[in-house]
Amino acid sequence: MKRLAKYLAIERGEKQPMRVIYRELTGPDTDLIGPPFYSARRIREIREKMGVSEARFVKLMNCKASTVKAWEQDVREPNAASLRLLQIAEQQPEVLLAVSRWPQPEESETPAEEPKLRRVG
Repeated sequence: MKRLAKYLAIERGEKQPMRVIYRELTGPDTDLIGPPFYSARRIREIREKMGVSEARFVKLMNCKASTVKAWEQDVREPNAASLRLLQIAEQQPEVLLAVSRWPQPEESETPAEEPKLRRVG
């Protein structure tokens, strides 16, 4: 109620609004920008350029198949996190592919066998 009373007092000219000071931001994070916009056509081109199926692209993007279909059919737009992944997929697809694969054993290592499971009961 206090906020409403203040707002009404400002509207009636009885009070002055708070003064807002704008300052230029400086520091290590001020040069960061958000990801670009990706159209349905551009998203499809990224996937095709990567040479992956829609099902594999879904796994790379860590989302549902219906989500990727909606992007590629211009029904929905990707959220901010997905836009950033699309940017990585477009600019450095090898990075997205590399981090999405199962860990590869070192050349000197032999792959460990998975434990055998047996049914009990």
